[in-house]
Amino acid sequence: MDWHGHAFLQAIQVLEGELAVDWGGGWRRLGPGVVHLLPAGARHRLRSAGHLQFGLNFQVEDDARGLLAWLRSACPEPLAVPCPAPPGCMETLQGIEAVDASADRLSAAGELDRWCLALGSALHGRDPGAARLLAALRGCLDRPLRVHEIAGRLGLSRVGVQRLAQRSHGLGVAHLHERLRLERAAQLLAGSDLPAAVIAGRCGFRDGAHLSVRFRARYGASPAAWRRGLG
Repeated sequence: MDWHGHAFLQAIQVLEGELAVDWGGGWRRLGPGVVHLLPAGARHRLRSAGHLQFGLNFQVEDDARGLLAWLRSACPEPLAVPCPAPPGCMETLQGIEAVDASADRLSAAGELDRWCLALGSALHGRDPGAARLLAALRGCLDRPLRVHEIAGRLGLSRVGVQRLAQRSHGLGVAHLHERLRLERAAQLLAGSDLPAAVIAGRCGFRDGAHLSVRFRARYGASPAAWRRGLG
């Protein structure tokens, strides 16, 4: 499958065989028990000689329980994480033939919750400070980054914040902040009819033109072209 993106967070678990995925840094070969996650708007391509997978496409808007926000907070960039499915989970889901029955719906929902909780635990267990950093950065997506404020919230020095961002996400804190702002812009483009200029303001960009330049550099298309491509 050639380069493409989605308007939602996507999670794919390899069950059997091998799947190769490229997020822009070259092909990565993923085997059984590995989950790859793709945030909204992440460009990627796939290839496989034959594999079995389980995947979920999450809704665009946050759910009332906070499950999607919890998962997304640990995944600002495409990544792969070892996360075997909970015992019996895949077998139960494969055995459900009709989700129109109440018992089947409840059973499927319970197994999906178990799978998502295992995935979230694997993600957040990678670095205890990573989730706190992302939460702090997400709290100021609509305004310029003030590293000293983030450092104060986390009880770190400015250097400590930079080291945490590099260690957990491979980016400087300013670049990570911009990636989160662009991710939020992609979500608003997909989930609303707001004009690009309004989205720009909500995501901390000077105006629609500034958003367009940075969005094109990240996703390879203008906000308008990206939104049309989702239709």
